[in-house]
Amino acid sequence: MVPPDSEIHKYSRICRLSNKLAFVEEEFVFAERFPDLQSRNLERPLIPFFEDVYGIRATHSRIAITMIGFPEHIAKTLELTPPCAGLLLEQTVLDVQDKPISVGHQYWRGDVAHFSGTIMR
Repeated sequence: MVPPDSEIHKYSRICRLSNKLAFVEEEFVFAERFPDLQSRNLERPLIPFFEDVYGIRATHSRIAITMIGFPEHIAKTLELTPPCAGLLLEQTVLDVQDKPISVGHQYWRGDVAHFSGTIMR
């Protein structure tokens, strides 16, 4: 839950795999945890960046993956002709206290999406 009157930073990024547009990422963070984020170069993996620069360590995340019809602006950004479908990966990254570090949406082209994982106890 987002407390009332919270200031939020939003950033969007485009990712390519082998020079092919792969996904659009829209992510949100609390401004009080990342006060100067808007002046930083975000062209890198952000989980280690948050720890290295801000001392905020991610310990776990919640992920949901759903097939959706893309919003028109996402389809056009991915150079697809609407209407079209793809995968929406919704992720909340959390710290050791179970506080959100970031909440994001990744809109993946279906022709390049591949997910695998290992579950450990």
